[in-house]
Amino acid sequence: MAKGQSKALLRAFHAACGAAGMTTDDKKTLVASYGVESSTMLSDEQLREAIRLVSGANEGDKWRKRVIRVVDAYLRGMGHAAGVQAAKAVACRAAGYECFNKIPTGRLQNIYYAFLNKNRDMEAVEEMAQAQAWCMGLLGGAKKSTVC
Repeated sequence: MAKGQSKALLRAFHAACGAAGMTTDDKKTLVASYGVESSTMLSDEQLREAIRLVSGANEGDKWRKRVIRVVDAYLRGMGHAAGVQAAKAVACRAAGYECFNKIPTGRLQNIYYAFLNKNRDMEAVEEMAQAQAWCMGLLGGAKKSTVC
């Protein structure tokens, strides 16, 4: 172990790598990028940085899944063909990227909230339309300008 390295940080590094689904080769490549052969040779600061890098990848995956889910819901609400590939295509077009996995986390968050707001707006309009139709039914087809 490198001088001043804590076992807890080393465990956290390996746990973060495991949570990110990294293979042994992926870990070796990451560790080699610091100019050492083993994770035990990394300093505490290098381990913290590596953990942030690996955890950041998980964060991006979470936002990608959220974007796919919310865009898919939007497409279904609009009556269009939905599915993972269609949602990815719409998200890429909205972000201005050609590859879904290249969209940065910050941009994924923007897209997620934009489509979430669109979905909420569609639901609110649908509720208002149903309420208006119900009122019109009670009034026996009154004038359109009549307010309930």
